[in-house]
Amino acid sequence: MSPSTRKNIKQALASTLWVLVVLLCASNVMASDRTIEAKLNDADATLTQDPDRFEQLMQELAQMDLALNESQLERYTLLRAHRDIFLNRHQSARAALTRLIDRSSSQELRFEAQTLLVFSYGLMRDWQQGLTVAEDAMAQMPELSSQSQKNRAMATLGLFFNQLGLYHLGTEYAAKILNAQPSPREACLARRLIIESHSFDNRLDPNGMPLQLAVRDCQAANESIMLASIHQLTAQHWLNHEQADTALALLVEHQALFAKSQYAPLQISYYRLSAQAYFRLGFMGQARRYAQSAIELGESLQVATPELKRAYYLRYQIELLAQNNQDALAYLQAYTQLGTSDELSDGEKQLAMQLTRFRNSEKLSQIQMLNQKNQMLTLEQRLAQQQASNNRLFIALLTSLSLALLFWLYRIHRKHRQVSRIAQFDSLTDSYNRRFFTKQAKGLLQLNRKRSQAVAMIVLDIDHFKSINDTFGHPVGDVVLQQAARVCKDVCRKNDLFGRLGGEEFGFILPGCSQHQALALAEQCRQALLALGSEQVGKRILVSASFGVTTTKISGYDYKQLLADADFAMYRAKNLGRNRVVLFEGSPNASPDAHFSPHLPSQPR
Repeated sequence: MSPSTRKNIKQALASTLWVLVVLLCASNVMASDRTIEAKLNDADATLTQDPDRFEQLMQELAQMDLALNESQLERYTLLRAHRDIFLNRHQSARAALTRLIDRSSSQELRFEAQTLLVFSYGLMRDWQQGLTVAEDAMAQMPELSSQSQKNRAMATLGLFFNQLGLYHLGTEYAAKILNAQPSPREACLARRLIIESHSFDNRLDPNGMPLQLAVRDCQAANESIMLASIHQLTAQHWLNHEQADTALALLVEHQALFAKSQYAPLQISYYRLSAQAYFRLGFMGQARRYAQSAIELGESLQVATPELKRAYYLRYQIELLAQNNQDALAYLQAYTQLGTSDELSDGEKQLAMQLTRFRNSEKLSQIQMLNQKNQMLTLEQRLAQQQASNNRLFIALLTSLSLALLFWLYRIHRKHRQVSRIAQFDSLTDSYNRRFFTKQAKGLLQLNRKRSQAVAMIVLDIDHFKSINDTFGHPVGDVVLQQAARVCKDVCRKNDLFGRLGGEEFGFILPGCSQHQALALAEQCRQALLALGSEQVGKRILVSASFGVTTTKISGYDYKQLLADADFAMYRAKNLGRNRVVLFEGSPNASPDAHFSPHLPSQPR
């Protein structure tokens, strides 16, 4: 082989190796690009479906930051802005979105950044800025070629208009999405938008077809955050309609879903709604614990939410009922201070809308405004000087008004508490009156029926009370009633309900109490009343009572039936000689088994 031939072969081999190296590098770059695109698409899909998976993908993309091209980096920045908004970090999200709007060469990406910026302004209640950006976004929407992007934009704008009180626009956008052959995720967003519009406009029907369709579509799309927010709106509806037990059952059923969402504002709402339901059902310990969870999570965010404000007020109500006046005042102050900066009034919303509506008119008059600029600057300087001289007076006046408002609110709530107590308590015995006792008893029976937990009821009537009144006078009779009520309340357990049903008749509702326990408690109360006759009221008076006992196992969970059966057993005790405990055994015609104390007086009175 000649030297020239060998040289040509070497050159050919070298060229081939270079081509292989270039192709291999290109192959690696293409594979890397495909991996990045797949991760970006996956992150976008799991944003509201699986927060844990979304966070994992964002961390993986962050490690590949140097490998991202310009388009991929912009998509990654948009996803980071999504995450910052979900974490209530609106300032950093707005900065990133503004840069994308100003610099991105992609019309679709700029448009998506605009709609996301509108969403952030809505959450922060910056209506004027939100409307300004929304106006620009709506003008660009017809130019978009992707129907999916239009649908997502309309869903975001609909959320903003719902917050602004323009519910008809929210519903209108949702209808447009549903008529455009949406994906499962887009259908879920539209259905949820309709439910939010109906909820804010007090038109939500918890048994209606719109709610059923929203739950169905969001379950089909595996949208955990949207599904949790639908249940949150439904629970709020039940609370607004005085059905705290139904709201609580719904929240407990979907507790895991709220936890999975990892969306702090939604979790704060879950804690606050649970606390509100427990509060209305009379479970103060649980109400305090859930309200505190809402407050702690809300205070950890960079920006306060309306749910934090509601949690402060609920905690104030709880502490006020518990007579923890110092704590109640502290939570009232926190509520008042947050309320002054948390929400804009309807008038301010309308002002923001008017400013945006006349934006074009303002542009046309811009030349005239520039001509008046010097005059306005001079006026502003004078106003600034006047404001500086009045600052101290204004601060003093504002402080005085704030203190006066706090004092006025305190007086109002104190008066409300007094009126509520009068409506709930019997003034003579300081026990629940019949009306409030009945209301609370029905609530406890409904709750324990759902838990399949037994409830017992005791009805007692003081023996020969008319004779005591006739012999010793009504003042002595009143003392007997007061001391008898005190003795009965001392016997009660922590969660038992006790009240005066009328005259000399009292009642107990005993949650989680078996038949044996109820009979034992009634016997304990009977013996305590006998001791009362000799030690508290006077040796000349023998105080005794007849007791009727029944349980939900015998009489069911209907309050009227439970009361009737316990009352029948009590009258049976009267007929058997008074001063004894009788158990109702299922039929007024049957012979009930009387449970007697081994130390009954020979002549019961």
